[in-house]
Amino acid sequence: MTVTFAAGFTLPGGLENDNGPNKGMAILIKKAAFRAFIISDVLAFTCSAATICIYFTMADSDADVD
Repeated sequence: MTVTFAAGFTLPGGLENDNGPNKGMAILIKKAAFRAFIISDVLAFTCSAATICIYFTMADSDADVD
């Protein structure tokens, strides 16, 4: 989960540095490969977060059994 979270902040291609309306936006935002990267990163983060939630739910339910 940490790796996918960090990948969302360190975008490939970098960010726009010029003053203007696109300052801070990803340089590769219009490329199909970049969009595929973002979608796969969001999917990986969601799966990782769900796995952690399921793990803690299972661990909590096992702790309640006497």
